[in-house]
Amino acid sequence: MIRFKNMFLGLIILFLCSCGLGTLEQASGLKEIQTILQAKSADTPPPVDPRAVLTREAIDNANIPLILVDIPARQQSGTMTLLQASTNGEHWIGADGSSLRFINGSLVESRGMGHDLIKATPVLFNVESKVFHTRKWQYLDGFNQEIVVSARCEYEPIGRQVIDNMEKKYNSKLIKESCVSKDHRFVNQYWISRDGVVSKSIQWHSPQVGFMTISRLF
Repeated sequence: MIRFKNMFLGLIILFLCSCGLGTLEQASGLKEIQTILQAKSADTPPPVDPRAVLTREAIDNANIPLILVDIPARQQSGTMTLLQASTNGEHWIGADGSSLRFINGSLVESRGMGHDLIKATPVLFNVESKVFHTRKWQYLDGFNQEIVVSARCEYEPIGRQVIDNMEKKYNSKLIKESCVSKDHRFVNQYWISRDGVVSKSIQWHSPQVGFMTISRLF
C-alpha cells in the first residue's frame, strides 16, 4: 500500500541523497521545501495534505518535476517525482518506493499500492469527435493470479477549460472517456494543455483502489 503521509519529507531526503539528479540551486529549493514541511509536521498530525503545507513558490524554487496524486477512496494524497522518461513512458516514484508509469499521460502501471496494475492499454488522446476503443487492464491478485478487465471505451472531446494546479493555471482541452466492462462502469477525464501534455487527469486504477487524480505541479 502506498504510504503518502510521510512522502514529502522522504521525497526531500531521496533527492538530497541522490547523485546527478539536480543542481545546487535545485538542492537549495528542496531544502526550502524541507524546512516548510518539517515545521508543519511538528504541529500537524499525519496524514498531511500537501496542499496545506506546500506553496507554489516552494515548488517553483525546487525546480524539479512533481505530480500530486490523490486517491479519494483511501483518503490519501502525496507527491511523486520523475525517476525516468523514455520511449516506454514516464516512471514516477514516491519516497516509499511506490511508483506509477504513464504513457503520454495514460496510467499503464503501478507498484506498491496493492492490487497493482501490471499493464494497461494506453488512452487515445488525439480525438476530435466521438470514437470507440477497447482497453485492457491487467493485474495480479493476492494469489499471484492474473486478472484482466476488458472494457469498451467511448472518447468524447468536451471543450477547453482553464484548470488550476496549486496556483499554476493550464489552458486545457478536456476529453472524457466512458468505459463499460462486464462488471464495471466508470468515466475517466483528461485535461490536455496546449503543449500536448496531460496537465490533470482522473483515472480509474482498479476496483480495489478506485480512481486517482493526477495533477502536474511543474
